[in-house]
Amino acid sequence: EQAIGFLGAIFTAAIALSSTTLLGNIIAGLMSQSVDELKVGSFISVGDYFGCVERKGILYTAIEMEDSNLLVLPNLYIASKPVRIYSEEHTFVSSTVSLGYDVSRKKVEELLKEAATSIDLTNPFVIVKELGDFSIVYIVHGSLEKGHELVGKRSALNAAILDVFHDNKVEIVSPTFMNQRQ
Repeated sequence: EQAIGFLGAIFTAAIALSSTTLLGNIIAGLMSQSVDELKVGSFISVGDYFGCVERKGILYTAIEMEDSNLLVLPNLYIASKPVRIYSEEHTFVSSTVSLGYDVSRKKVEELLKEAATSIDLTNPFVIVKELGDFSIVYIVHGSLEKGHELVGKRSALNAAILDVFHDNKVEIVSPTFMNQRQ
């Protein structure tokens, strides 16, 4: 009787411990259902992932990634991370670039804005994010008008930055690159 009682206690403990994840996913799924902005068709980023919500279930949320693959995320993961839901009306697309101190800030801002407008982003602006030991980190933001497709615009912005900077003979360097004077 003691052996059966002991096995029963172990079995009960195993079920209780394994069901915490299942129960957590169900509760997170119910929470997710109550967030009106998080709906099928919304673009979201959570953790390192970005995509369009394809399906929402009690246990998981499926998002279509930029490469058209489907990623299934447990609702517990989504509930435990900050989720960015992109506005359908007004979304910003941005990119970060690191340049040496030898390039004029005004020139960099001009080129980054040119790259943003070349892919139909409106009202571009540039932020000087960081003055590092060897380089300056800039972020360019541009507004994506309603009706334009968000997927692929980040890649298009990066490509436009490369093209504009190469055409103007400005070298993009690693943040750890050190330009030394002779």
